[in-house]
Amino acid sequence: MKDYRPGLTAASLFAILLGLLITGMLTQWSQVLLNMTHPPEQTLAVPAVVVILALIVISGLGYLAFKRHLLSRAELLCVFFAMLFGAPLMTQAFWHRIIAIT
Repeated sequence: MKDYRPGLTAASLFAILLGLLITGMLTQWSQVLLNMTHPPEQTLAVPAVVVILALIVISGLGYLAFKRHLLSRAELLCVFFAMLFGAPLMTQAFWHRIIAIT
């Protein structure tokens, strides 16, 4: 029987918070400063996907260097889930709904 690890751990929560912060920074940079046409609230949240791919590469490099996984598959799945929900919520839901209502 396989050893099952939870997906929501302290390491994955830290990765989620850091990833959402970097996603927000990428969104600000691409949408406001560069006026690019790929908004994060569309079907594919480009800043979130860029950040999760960078996290996967960093995790792979950490495994090559230390022979230890920085994040397990379950933790990466939780981070990816939070990132794909967080990017549209940081843009469309926050600025268009919460600010407009208040």
